[in-house]
Amino acid sequence: EIGDPEIQVMCIGQAGENLVRLASVINPPRGAGGRSGMGAVMGSKNLKAIAVRGTKAVKVARPEEFFRICRESTIFGRTEPRYEHLRAGGSPIWVDLLAPIGGAGVRNYTKALYPKWAGISGEKFRAGGEFTVRKRGCFSCPIDCSGFFNVKSGEFEQIIGRTPEAGTTIIGLKCDIDSIPPLLKLQDLCDQYGIDSVSIGDVFAWAMDCYSRNILTDEDCDGLSLEWGNYDALIELTHKMAKREGFGNILAEGEKRAPQKLGRGSDKFMHHVKGMSPPGEDPRANKLYGLAYYTAPRGADHLSANTIWARDLLRGTDLEKKLFGKFDKWGSAGAEKKTPSVEGIGAALKTCEDVSAIINSAEVCTRTGGSFEYMAKALSAATGVDFSVEKLLSTGERIFNVEKAFNSREGLTRKDDNFAAAEKFTEEPLAEGDYKGDVLNLDPMLDDYYNAREWDQKTGLQTKTKLKELGLDQVISELENINAIK
Repeated sequence: EIGDPEIQVMCIGQAGENLVRLASVINPPRGAGGRSGMGAVMGSKNLKAIAVRGTKAVKVARPEEFFRICRESTIFGRTEPRYEHLRAGGSPIWVDLLAPIGGAGVRNYTKALYPKWAGISGEKFRAGGEFTVRKRGCFSCPIDCSGFFNVKSGEFEQIIGRTPEAGTTIIGLKCDIDSIPPLLKLQDLCDQYGIDSVSIGDVFAWAMDCYSRNILTDEDCDGLSLEWGNYDALIELTHKMAKREGFGNILAEGEKRAPQKLGRGSDKFMHHVKGMSPPGEDPRANKLYGLAYYTAPRGADHLSANTIWARDLLRGTDLEKKLFGKFDKWGSAGAEKKTPSVEGIGAALKTCEDVSAIINSAEVCTRTGGSFEYMAKALSAATGVDFSVEKLLSTGERIFNVEKAFNSREGLTRKDDNFAAAEKFTEEPLAEGDYKGDVLNLDPMLDDYYNAREWDQKTGLQTKTKLKELGLDQVISELENINAIK
């Protein structure tokens, strides 16, 4: 309508309009603000879209220094396997890295290994391959981990979509779909309706798990048969969910409320923390990443403590050696090849969370490598405020404590740093794969984490001493008024 190609839009679809709790905010054609149901928040306000148009330059305090640092810190030339995989096959490479070793939540975490993983692997998305139209990356990025894909023949011919990262690692592995075309179709529907393709995969896996246990019947599911791998049923349910029709109306309630609405003991098979389900990694395999799911302020989040990339930014420093030196060399998926001792895992996770808080606040990609030292230099040159690595870490710690304080204000304590069906990961050992026999030894790990954070170990609440040290006096005052601080 406006006729300006430079306008950028964030919009919701029918899922957001119908207050589907999994609704996302879409930035076509690039991606989505997918998690935590922000599309439903916009829908509740009758807000369809936000359009913006920038006209002025971004001013940098010391331009020449800033661009020199950017050139020096680029990831060109990085040869670690994950960088090479990302360049070649894009973000679906997590299937290649997790599935063969037993690190993915196959069939709603009832299996560890997925023999059919090659059918939905990152290898299938290589440039010039069977489905790739072209690779793409964010502005000036040398990785190009995303892309546009086209199904050239068969049942889903002419389906064109963006990289189905969640489609492969979540819907594919967790729902036992071993073919790319239906996953591209499901990803496309999620983008058209505005639905989080991570959470929808977990909700589908829960429904299929319940169906396999006779908790759900064809009649409950509007005549649909939810056997593992039945992508036709999931495609139909995606339409129903976005429109809140039939069984889709239950699924539209999301990870926390759908099992409550269904009942029948189905809550034992839905895996979420604070109402948010995890992405692909199984917490019993990647212990550090697993613990991060429990402690993340917004639920089982993979970005509040991106343990793989955060460690990359610290690689080679004394801090990295101190925090991670006791662990065996990480595998290509970022998981330790042995169960780490409990002692020290709290400090390692705390640092990853603080680093990730800076990554997210500085609006840089977690995958672009470099080093935390370069990030400090770049921020100093860009803003004119001198940042050291130590100052950045302290800033990240302050950010994370403010997020934690928000949850404390809303009544969350240590008991909420847990999966809703906790026994799946703390009591049921993995039956196969590289981590066969492993469980997550949660309580000692949380104790170590709270100690590292200098929070109260028994309740998980923050302490006045720590918040005072961080200069968060206003937070202390607010939490004291509701007795949510130690």
